[in-house]
Amino acid sequence: MPLNEFLDFAISISATLVDIHKKEHIHKAICPENITWDPKNLKAELADPVDSDEDKLFSAARLPYISPEQTGRMNRRVDYQSDLYSLGVVFYEILVGEPPFAPDDPLEMIHSYIANTPPMPHTIRPDIPKQISAIIMRLLEKNVDDRYQSAFGLQHDLERCAGQWKKNGSTKRFELGESDLTGIFRIPQKLYGREKELKTLLDSFERISAGGTELFMVAGYSGVGKSALVHEIQKPITAKRGFFIEGKFDQYQRNIPYFAWQQAFSTFVDHLLMESDERLADWKTRILEAVGPNGQVLTDIIMNLELVIGAQPEVPVLGGAEAQNRFNTVFQNFVKTMAGKEYPLVIFLDDLHWIDSASLKLLQVLVTDADLGHVQYIGAYRDNEVDAAHPLIVFLESLKEEQAVLEQIMLQNLVKEDVNALIADTLHSSREDTHPLAELIYSKTTGNAFFTHQILRTLNDENLLTFYTTAGHWQWDMEALRALDITENVVELLSSSMRNHPAKTQEILKLAACIGNNFNLDTLSLVAQEPRKVVEDNLYPALQEGIIFHLSDHFKFAHDRVQQAAYSLIPEEGKKETHLEIGRLLLEKIPEDEREGRIFDIVNQLNIGAELIFEPAELTQLATLNLAAGQKAKTGAAYADAKKYIENGLGLLGTDSWQEQYELSLSLHNENGQLAALTGQYDLVETTAELIRVNARS
Repeated sequence: MPLNEFLDFAISISATLVDIHKKEHIHKAICPENITWDPKNLKAELADPVDSDEDKLFSAARLPYISPEQTGRMNRRVDYQSDLYSLGVVFYEILVGEPPFAPDDPLEMIHSYIANTPPMPHTIRPDIPKQISAIIMRLLEKNVDDRYQSAFGLQHDLERCAGQWKKNGSTKRFELGESDLTGIFRIPQKLYGREKELKTLLDSFERISAGGTELFMVAGYSGVGKSALVHEIQKPITAKRGFFIEGKFDQYQRNIPYFAWQQAFSTFVDHLLMESDERLADWKTRILEAVGPNGQVLTDIIMNLELVIGAQPEVPVLGGAEAQNRFNTVFQNFVKTMAGKEYPLVIFLDDLHWIDSASLKLLQVLVTDADLGHVQYIGAYRDNEVDAAHPLIVFLESLKEEQAVLEQIMLQNLVKEDVNALIADTLHSSREDTHPLAELIYSKTTGNAFFTHQILRTLNDENLLTFYTTAGHWQWDMEALRALDITENVVELLSSSMRNHPAKTQEILKLAACIGNNFNLDTLSLVAQEPRKVVEDNLYPALQEGIIFHLSDHFKFAHDRVQQAAYSLIPEEGKKETHLEIGRLLLEKIPEDEREGRIFDIVNQLNIGAELIFEPAELTQLATLNLAAGQKAKTGAAYADAKKYIENGLGLLGTDSWQEQYELSLSLHNENGQLAALTGQYDLVETTAELIRVNARS
């Protein structure tokens, strides 16, 4: 495009984006197919995306225009600056003829987003003024905090360039972003005060990249920033073409075996499905060679793996020790295919204080495997919620005795200076000006990063922070703030904030909290009994406020405390009823051929509300479902979890179950006896065997 026309177009489309962002909307799909340009009337318009679904981000047409944070590999949420990056790509292509990065392979393109810097436009097309080239490169900054912060600031700089160009045929250098002011409240996404800890973590990653295997533990109180610290290594991992996968144990899903492992390995499969057909076929061959005829052991835990290796034959039923050994061997071989010199692997398991025994056993097996290399296992846990007898602490002590490679850091709250720096950057003010405000907030939070963020958001929601465009920063009344009664309970603070959302948003958040920390739109739509679009619209206020995040194929609460706050909106006397209703809907709506894969989701919800079930037929049905869940957990060598399901099933049987529900009673008691043996409860084995002998019909 000729330079004169480009400047007219760029100013017009920037003004359009200003209007969109004023309405607190993020477009998230800026690309040529969504832009119309009328050069006669100098009018550029942005069409609403035809398909806003995140799954479509990685289509060939849209991929060159997405921002680095939209790839999910940058530990940065998608914000207004994401639209500005995409607009920068459009500007770049209009001026030089092609986007900054356009390789055929999606993963190669994502690597380019993270690791490479494109040539400046004026080095490709010399007639482009350096100042316009600099504007585009500012839009294309990989770090969101280094980009333009507003479309208004971009529009102002473009208009200044256009005025100079039309008057003199050239542009002079000037400081970019002088008018880059926005009244949109936004806390910077960078880390504060974690330089030393981040270096320790990155040093560990460099060692495993060279061939080692390490377990890296991050301990600290809730909200101190453990997960945020760990996520900072995503960028260097992607730069080395490695894999970062993660799973999170859930306080409300503690009976689901391998819960976090399942999430992590499913993420790995999602990465594979982005590969070219040729490379995907190579991965399929390698995985099948590694697991042999035992692929079903994997697909029982990692549901989407069938998309890569196909349906697997049933594995033979083995006894307890043999089944455990087979399970361990299959997963060890699988992880060996995932990690290598060309692609180091980082597995992050969050909230280990809620880990189940089967998951802990798998971690122990993998960490102590001397043949596994190029793997970094990172675990985060709340040290104030575990004692010396907690299985996790016992495990870590045993690793020290075995002299395994174990690195541990204890993350502390932010110091006052770091809290002040965060507040000053948020409010576009000097640290001297924000010092009294920082003192007040620090007195409430003692430097807890998450709580600090929430209090700042609350002050903004209560209109106690005011943006003055002429001054270019936010202002506040310290006397009014000191008089404000701010609770020091973060869950109470969040719950109070959520009650300001529309009633339908609150209802959706309650259901989401019952489902878990991670939830997908299909499940939420099912239990809300509303179309996907309606559910998505009702979630929008929570997305805008940062209560939840939208990832590639699911949503997640910003923090455990946020989920806890949403859950607290349900009256105590209504919690069991809510879970029961969710379980009934899942059972009714999930097709029978998909029920086995969702058995834990269904049964866990129903079990919470089981005491509200009075119909004998429904009680029998739930006992049968617990039997199925126990057998599935046992197949995965999660014996302690399996026994809990079987015990639940036994508790649901009637007093005359041996007469009225003979086959179900026999199966549950048989499983209970075997699982008692597998979990070391040998006295129970004998009493169960005698009970079966007395009541058996043959």
